[in-house]
Amino acid sequence: MGKRNIWALIFPLILSCRSAFKTKISFFWASVVIIGFCMGGDGTGHITGIIRCLDLNPQCYTSALAFFCSGATDLTTLRCLWLSIVLKNFNTFKINGYTLIAIDEIKIGKEGKRMPGVRLTHQSSQNNSKPEFIMGHTIVTFAVIAKNMLGRAMAIPFFSNILGGIRLGPNDRKTCLSQTVDFIEQIKGSFGNRVVFVADALYCVKPFMKPLMERGMQVISRLKITGVGYCLPLPSQQSKRGRKRKYGEKIKLVNLFKKTDLFTTIKSPIPGETCDIRYFQTDLLVKWLGKIVRFVLVSHPVRGNIILVSTDITFSPMDIYMAYYYRFQIELTFKSLKHVLNAFSYQFWTKAMDKIKRGDKDKYTHRLGEVRRKQIMDKIKSYHLYMMLGCISCGLMQFLSLYHPKEVFGSFGGWLRTIRKDQPPSLEVTRKALISEADEFLHGKEIDHEFAKFIDTKRGNQPEKLIEVANM
Repeated sequence: MGKRNIWALIFPLILSCRSAFKTKISFFWASVVIIGFCMGGDGTGHITGIIRCLDLNPQCYTSALAFFCSGATDLTTLRCLWLSIVLKNFNTFKINGYTLIAIDEIKIGKEGKRMPGVRLTHQSSQNNSKPEFIMGHTIVTFAVIAKNMLGRAMAIPFFSNILGGIRLGPNDRKTCLSQTVDFIEQIKGSFGNRVVFVADALYCVKPFMKPLMERGMQVISRLKITGVGYCLPLPSQQSKRGRKRKYGEKIKLVNLFKKTDLFTTIKSPIPGETCDIRYFQTDLLVKWLGKIVRFVLVSHPVRGNIILVSTDITFSPMDIYMAYYYRFQIELTFKSLKHVLNAFSYQFWTKAMDKIKRGDKDKYTHRLGEVRRKQIMDKIKSYHLYMMLGCISCGLMQFLSLYHPKEVFGSFGGWLRTIRKDQPPSLEVTRKALISEADEFLHGKEIDHEFAKFIDTKRGNQPEKLIEVANM
């Protein structure tokens, strides 16, 4: 019995998303885009790269463009379906029964003059090769932390959304953080309250943490160096007039690093590290939350000092430390989405949008009329659909990398100097393995018959050029 095509391992997961599409043709076009994303396009990005990569007829560009601009896809249902697929098929990282979900945002430069949501954004990166301000989209992404049997972890993206850029009226004053909370509320039914969100210091603020705590969710984040906490007030020796004290002694947390006798020394729990780290935990009141939270101060000999905060005081210090350590996986996911899959390379625009000038901020649409407002919101929806299909493609490749590394290396036609069996293959290796078996799969018997017929009707005159074009 011959080896199984690696596309056959992930195509059933694509079929599981069928109910999110109103028509069969729209689902077929979504499958084509997902396959094109997995193969990385032809390197140019956008729909044109997918058409060239799969060697489809040039006339298919108009049909693919119409798919993104149509209303045949229920985006909320697609997000919930993909999240349920991830939770079912991936071994998710848990803390005390809570699923770990990483949150972060990325700035993507866009130069389109009539692209909705484009505005002047500030890049807080410490990389001096990046400009401080760019014109583009601010995109928030949610990812489930999953691991394989060897403990290697990846961040599986299941949600990407554009923040800001469009205001529906003069009373629309929602910030990026409040919009992020609204997005969580939309998909809350798929994972319930047994989740803990891990984020960097940008999200360690009241507008983000307090609404989630009120909904029964937990947050782990990094506290800024200026953070403070308060002890519980000591009982009064004698009764006095006035309100009783709510807060006790004020403690500046960064000063605790000087008290070395409070810290406990252990071996680093991070895989591959052999050094010792020091940590200290304390539960203090936070004024802007009105609740006791757990602070974990960690001193690393290489990475330096860090102050972590958890809204759940039952989490152990090392669970909190490892949860924040795995948060960095979403940065690697951003790199793959941007450079391997080109999931942020959309270029849709609309005439309903007024021309955007350099330095413009949020655009107000309440005076444009109902028709133009609808056209603008439909175009933003097409951006979200494009990114969502990119997230699905990334998750499918991560599924192969984490749980089917032997099949990936067996299909990889290139040469690697050293194959480490304790490390899953990178997404670039997975992409090349998928390219090498794409033509056999699209013309084989393992694919759904109707979809195979759909592909054959859209193919060009030289299907043997599929691998050559994808490897460019």
